[in-house]
Order: sequence, then structure tokens, then C-alpha cells
Amino acid sequence: MDHIQNRPMDGRSIVAKENVKSLPNDQASCFWCHRWCSCLGPLSARADWYVNPELNVGVGLDSGVGSGILEGHIGYDFDNGAYVQAGPALIFPDAGEDELEFTGKAGISGGPLYGEVSFSTGDEFGLGFKTGAKFSF
Repeated sequence: MDHIQNRPMDGRSIVAKENVKSLPNDQASCFWCHRWCSCLGPLSARADWYVNPELNVGVGLDSGVGSGILEGHIGYDFDNGAYVQAGPALIFPDAGEDELEFTGKAGISGGPLYGEVSFSTGDEFGLGFKTGAKFSF
């Protein structure tokens, strides 16, 4: 038979059944918390993955809007400040047909300094290098 017990709010159940031992609330919470965290664990392992869509278009004072490239990169940030990203890229040339290529970047930053190496496939394999500094005010 159920009955209400007058107990202080110490984490124990206030409803007791005869011959049934209930878990204290802190153990039950821990059990469900453990199950919940087990489900979310794989998501936290993927927290450093990202998607980086990027559109670059050339514009000149005399020539106007020129060629462009639309990149759809998937990347990963490492704990040491390094990153890698790569994916398909749609090239929009000034003249001619659009081309689908593969591009990517890898870089690292430390303090205000950073450096990046990029590549592009296609008719010719191309490499690019960038370095600089970022100062916050």
C-alpha cells in the first residue's frame, strides 16, 4: 500500500511501497544522466568539424565583375590551432564553360600570426600560400 512519508527533501523518495526499495533521486538522476551523455558523446567528438561554403568573385574597376569560384569545403579544426578543409569547387570563368574542380586549404595560427597553403585541381594543379597577422582591438 502506498503512503506519503514526511521526510525532509534530502533526495530520497517521499512515496514508498511496502517491500519495494526505490533508488534515491541522486542515483536515478545519475543513471539517466549517464545514458543521456552516452548518446551525446559521439556528437562532442565531432564538435571540431565544420562546413565552409565560400564564394570568391573578381571585380575590376575597368573590367567589372569577372570570374568566380564557389567552394563547398568540409573541414576540421585541431586543438593546436591547425585546420584542414577540402571539397568541390565550381569555377565560373569570364569566358567558356563552368568547371568542377577540387580545392582545399590547410593552415595554422599561433598568437596573432597565421599561415595557409591552398591547392586547386583542374587542367593545372595550383598551389597558393598566404601568411599574415590578426590583431584585436
